[in-house]
Amino acid sequence: MCGAIFYAQVGMYKNELCVKVCVKQNLKKEPCVTDGGATAAILQSSSPFCKCALSGKTPQAAVIKPRESRCVENAQSGIGHFQHTTTCVGKFRCGSSSQCVSTMAQCDGTMDCENHEDELGCVRLSGRRSVLQVQKRGEWRTVCSEEWNIQLGISACKQLGYSRHVESSYISLTSIEQDLQTNLISINYSQAEVIKLQIVVLHLFSECGSRPQYKARIVGGNVSKPGQFPWQVSLHFQREHICGGSIITLSWILTAAHCVFENSSLWTVHVGLTEQLIHGAHSLAVRRIIRHAQYWPKGLDYDIALIRLQEPLVFDGFVRPICLPNYGEEFTEGKMCWISGWGATEEDGESSVVLRSATIPLISTKTCNQADVYKGLISSWMICAGYLEGGIDSCQGDSGGPLACEDSSVWKLVGVTSWGVGCAERNKPGVYTSITKALSWIRLQMEIKHLKTPKQSNMTRAKKCSIF
Repeated sequence: MCGAIFYAQVGMYKNELCVKVCVKQNLKKEPCVTDGGATAAILQSSSPFCKCALSGKTPQAAVIKPRESRCVENAQSGIGHFQHTTTCVGKFRCGSSSQCVSTMAQCDGTMDCENHEDELGCVRLSGRRSVLQVQKRGEWRTVCSEEWNIQLGISACKQLGYSRHVESSYISLTSIEQDLQTNLISINYSQAEVIKLQIVVLHLFSECGSRPQYKARIVGGNVSKPGQFPWQVSLHFQREHICGGSIITLSWILTAAHCVFENSSLWTVHVGLTEQLIHGAHSLAVRRIIRHAQYWPKGLDYDIALIRLQEPLVFDGFVRPICLPNYGEEFTEGKMCWISGWGATEEDGESSVVLRSATIPLISTKTCNQADVYKGLISSWMICAGYLEGGIDSCQGDSGGPLACEDSSVWKLVGVTSWGVGCAERNKPGVYTSITKALSWIRLQMEIKHLKTPKQSNMTRAKKCSIF
């Protein structure tokens, strides 16, 4: 495996599909914009989003700057991040309009905003033990209960964007992180009485992060075995592999924003694959593609997208979801994690026919931002992973795929393959979109799908079924 598909020199993304179209058709290139000495080009193509790519020249000194240019791609906005000039000082702003409501109205079970944004993102799981928290009066509170039931579990799961509830259980207050032990809330008890109660730990999707069909054994090379990465998917554009992705629920796939555009009818998702050329492999139609609203092809942040399938998956030993991390969950520098994909095995090479994988260590943001590495380009939305000496990395075609880490025998999605300089070059490790940072956005998009819009009259505000 080599390095990620983007070259930081230009300050804009080159789309994975653009690269393939350009190489195959030997398309004409015309000067577009320069940035830090790197020449960009407009690809004269029929592709609706294939507009910007590198000319192939590597600059002596490259600088990334977000700035206006005539190389612009269309981006589909996801609900939850809106660009409005209206400010709501001391109030909550409804994202779909200029309406301002009291912060006390947020997560109170009453839909005050036209599109109900004030009642989204009100539930989360925190810490290593998946502690259930709810937002109340602008604060996150840990849920305590002695009378928790399956209906409450189902309600919480739906608010997190899941279609089903698997299991809830209790743990003691002292067994969770200290910052979660204060500011408690209960359905039936006062704050004073709550201290004596147990904490609800909500276990979601117990089948996530497991590999029941994979039998670990020593093998030569880095070719992946069936069931080793059951969450890995291949995104196909007009029957050709373009990028990777990860299964996170029955209906949702997570990938990189730079991999896809919003015309869902041209894409299919292939699951359970280890070889690209297998005929009759299970492919699924795409219902909707949601790219982060703040993603911009010239930038580096917010490189994340969700794909909703037309029909839900059927899980087995070779097709299973990977777990998302919880809020506040940290993954330490040096932790060994896995990357996987059908990307090129060398820079500018052909995609691999077989699914390949490699182990790489996580690198701290401080190290990755050093002058001889990425010179301050790594933001809170990014994670670095790989070897500073080079040699092992992700590459073209791996984009959108998982950076997966095992924690207590459970596999969690820590990053989405995003960008890098070259492939496996010294001091240029792969850069991945941070799932912990993107967690609120991911949950919000999935929750919107479950939120049914009730009919409202001018006299009555809609009520949302909430656990509080």
